[in-house]
Parts: sequence; C-alpha cells; structure tokens
Amino acid sequence: MTEILPKAYALPKIRKQNCPFHIMTSSINSPLYSLATFLHNVIIKTIPKADSHIEKVLNLLRNLIVEIDV
Repeated sequence: MTEILPKAYALPKIRKQNCPFHIMTSSINSPLYSLATFLHNVIIKTIPKADSHIEKVLNLLRNLIVEIDV
C-alpha cells in the first residue's frame, strides 16, 4: 500500500449567509491513518453515548409519534 498525504477539501455551508466553507480532511492511506483508527476505536469504547444520541431516525420518529398520541 502506498502512503499519501492527507487530502483537504471544502464543502459550502449553503444555508449560511455568504456561503462559508466547512473544511474537510481525508486521511485514508496517510501515514497516521492506522493511529487515528486505533484512537477512534479506543475513544468510542471508553466514552459513553450521550442521552441525546439518536441511533436510528426511525426510532426517533416512532417515539415522537407515541408522545403526540398520548
């Protein structure tokens, strides 16, 4: 596998005034990709999900519908 430098690109924030950019980076196949993946997995397993975390949108919609019907 050939290692390459991370790539950066910008996505416009179309709903904001003057359309500012949101900078994105892709580190796939970069020298630090394996380290970043390892740290991500450690953090995900260590830090609990917030109470406001939504696993699936359909579950959220079902819960909202139940609350409205009550």
